[in-house]
Amino acid sequence: MSTLFDETQLKAFLLKTFADYGIIVTDSHFVYASGKHGDTYVNKDAIYVHPQLINQVTTLMAFIVRDLGIPFTVIAGPALGGIPLAQLLAQKWLMLFGEIKKIVVVEKGDGEQYVLKRGYDQIVANQKVLLVEDILTTGKSVGLCIEALRRYQAMVVQVINIWQRGEDIVTHGVPFKPLMKHIFPMYDAAECPLCREKIPINTVLGKGAQFLKGDNK
Repeated sequence: MSTLFDETQLKAFLLKTFADYGIIVTDSHFVYASGKHGDTYVNKDAIYVHPQLINQVTTLMAFIVRDLGIPFTVIAGPALGGIPLAQLLAQKWLMLFGEIKKIVVVEKGDGEQYVLKRGYDQIVANQKVLLVEDILTTGKSVGLCIEALRRYQAMVVQVINIWQRGEDIVTHGVPFKPLMKHIFPMYDAAECPLCREKIPINTVLGKGAQFLKGDNK
């Protein structure tokens, strides 16, 4: 990336910044939303309590998207984490580049399906949409958001996200650009070395409490 940092510098900056803010939690036994296990957790919820950090992240996103040169008119954010990112990115875009982008929220509906409510379906119809997200591990949630937007005749042209945490991301043909790609080891539950070593599962962060109850949905 030519505007602010190259990819190596940006990754080093974000890793240090997230560690300083306590967003990267290590040395425990976590169960991720995907069902996989690991010893490192990215506490994305902690990002949103630091306005100065969100300011930095969305500024970086704005310059990176600008450099990609992909035109769009609407910014979509999945509930919940994508909402403040979409709002602040739109504000940054207006402040930095003088262009107004509309904002919509993609919400969870029945089951795993995502939907657009509150008249957002009319806003995205036949529009080019930038989808913003925080952490991508498998791309499952983002994929469901893309499917939802397409049901309302939106053209999803790009995904921009903070962190790519998994190797194989599914975005249904839509290009995605993380600010940083950094993959921590993850294991299937049946092959987890942490389970074999009987390291207690963290029930505060991640899906450990659900896992222990046998609810792995």
